[in-house]
Amino acid sequence: MNEDFLDELARFHAYTQAISGLMQEVTQAGPQRTTGRDSTGTVEATISSVGELIDIAIAENWSRHLERDQIGQAVVSAIKDVERRRFEAAMTAAVDNGTIDRLEALSLDDVTPSHLELPKPPRYPTVGTTQLLDETLQAINVGTVLEPKEFVGEAETEDQLHAVITLNSSGIADCVVRLPWGIDVSGNAIAWTIKQAHGEARQRLLAAGTRSGATDFDMLNTDAIQSLAAIQNRPQGVN
Repeated sequence: MNEDFLDELARFHAYTQAISGLMQEVTQAGPQRTTGRDSTGTVEATISSVGELIDIAIAENWSRHLERDQIGQAVVSAIKDVERRRFEAAMTAAVDNGTIDRLEALSLDDVTPSHLELPKPPRYPTVGTTQLLDETLQAINVGTVLEPKEFVGEAETEDQLHAVITLNSSGIADCVVRLPWGIDVSGNAIAWTIKQAHGEARQRLLAAGTRSGATDFDMLNTDAIQSLAAIQNRPQGVN
């Protein structure tokens, strides 16, 4: 195989790894816990740096500020406020500690090429152009078609207080709270149910993992290198 091609591939691989490392530094630069509120101040949420809902509080006089069917949206608003505050804090810290400057200044010339070896073919013969095209489209479409996948958690109390939380890789997507009729439900009871539902949704998200397309691109990379190697080593005059 053309050595220049392998060198460029190795350098690009190292470059993407360096960017990934710096981006991880950016996300880790924020506070360990962040608190946010909805616009009425009735719902307060605290989330850890890894997205765990540490605490949620709903004022006992919530009915003075929110209708029964507005609680879920207030929870979404409070958690999105947390996400916004956490992002702003992480970006500020990353600017202060120079991570953003290093990210902006990074270039292909700054990285040491990764050590890449030709993969051992997992299947014979090498794939054809049609399959390579299919794998390329599949890898590209992962982000636009399959994501963000949603993960739902539910919790219900004996008196039929019911909460449903929907999360995706970007954070909270939806919250629905159904209150039993004829019962004066406390803010603590609502908050407890929401936290249980959020915990279940987050467990499902973590179990599934965030689909980044790495598996598809790894397969594509392997098959492409094998096919290029086969072309490079093909006897002259053979099509």
